[in-house]
Amino acid sequence: MGLGVLGRSCAAALAGIGFNAIGWSRSGNPNIPVQTYIGAADLDEFRRRADIIVLLLPLTSATEHLQ
Repeated sequence: MGLGVLGRSCAAALAGIGFNAIGWSRSGNPNIPVQTYIGAADLDEFRRRADIIVLLLPLTSATEHLQ
């Protein structure tokens, strides 16, 4: 979760070693070669598809209680 600089690098690296990596971005425009879910509307589907979640989000009031 989170497709900023760290999240994009992590997703690309995992995809590069064979993981079926997907990503979720709060605001969109990640520009990476993995399937991407964007915004609150896609969050539940992203969670359903994920076996492992790597959380790379800044701690802000918008992300503090993200579940």
